[in-house]
Amino acid sequence: MSTSKWSDAATRSTRWFLVLSVVGLASCSRQDNAPPPPQPPEVEVAEAVSCEITQYFRYNGNVRAVEEVEIRARVRGYVEMIAFRPSDNIQKGDLLFMLEQAPFQAAVDRAKGRLEQADARLRLAEVTYRRINKAYELGSASEDEYSSAKAEVAQRRGEVLEAQADLKDAEIQFGYTEVRAPLSGRVSESYVDVGDLVGFIEPTLLCSVVQMQPIHAYFDVSERIALQYLARGDDGSTDMEFPPAFLGLANEEGYPHVGQVDYVDNVLDRSTGTLTVRAIFDNRDNSLYPGLYARLRVPFEQVPGAVMVQEAGVASGLEGRYVMVVDDKGIVSRVPVGLGERADEGYIQVTRGLSVGDRYIVNGLQFARPGMPVRVRELKQTAPHQQDSDSTSAATNPAS
Repeated sequence: MSTSKWSDAATRSTRWFLVLSVVGLASCSRQDNAPPPPQPPEVEVAEAVSCEITQYFRYNGNVRAVEEVEIRARVRGYVEMIAFRPSDNIQKGDLLFMLEQAPFQAAVDRAKGRLEQADARLRLAEVTYRRINKAYELGSASEDEYSSAKAEVAQRRGEVLEAQADLKDAEIQFGYTEVRAPLSGRVSESYVDVGDLVGFIEPTLLCSVVQMQPIHAYFDVSERIALQYLARGDDGSTDMEFPPAFLGLANEEGYPHVGQVDYVDNVLDRSTGTLTVRAIFDNRDNSLYPGLYARLRVPFEQVPGAVMVQEAGVASGLEGRYVMVVDDKGIVSRVPVGLGERADEGYIQVTRGLSVGDRYIVNGLQFARPGMPVRVRELKQTAPHQQDSDSTSAATNPAS
């Protein structure tokens, strides 16, 4: 091999050595300058606290009128006047319909005439009786004449009583030509028109009236809940004090309407295994309408020392509700919980899984994983409290 070829091979070898040396130095430089491992995520934690709360049972129900009456024609006649407009708020005794009165007025006049005739016959019979009775005492009249005169008086008195009854009946029938409201409330549309013949075959339905104030809400209590009340000694008898009831409509938050349970059925429905309960509510503003769906809650008992957490710290998974608990070393663990009543300030009761003083994550749940460490920052929180009602008004008897 020539000297030039050995020189070229040596030059190439030197270049490769320099390249490998540079790569090795760069690799060592990157290892020496590697970034530190990331810090654990920061989360806000709070302690489970204790609070006295009221345990409620919640139900679905519907609103019904205290009284609902169908107004029907009680006599036959033509409708002469309709004295209301549909959906009017009416008072008890208000005139609703006027039927033709002429035939009934004629019947009253005839009855008065028959009564006057019966009175006249009675007076004549009494005069005749007194005359024959005097003659009988003097021996100038026979016993048959005396008995006949006495019987005549009794017969005429009976005729008078019958005529009085006929007059009273005619006046009652005449009174039915004026159809008046039997209660205060809201009236429906008229189901007949002026000029219609009503009461010809059967009592014709004219309209209906529903009482709007106060108003009832009905709901069904399950057998399980009914047994809890019975075990406590609340059997629904009239000598016990019924609890308040709170109602909310589909478009309302919470339960702003305050009422009072006023009726518990005396037997469970065998087909459904439920007990019907009724509550009464004030409805002066007509915000509760018969037929509306309603959510109701009724207090059951006071729960002292309930464990409360902020609802923002409760998460949901395939296995149910849980909270992320942080121990003294900052390690996260997942704890399944059972939930109960809500309180103000965003708190909710934990019925199982936590104890007072346990620290749980409120903010930063998305960064926490079971078994991983976290950096803890204490969250300032206000003490929870629970009101008996979601309304600012106090529970009173709506019927008063």
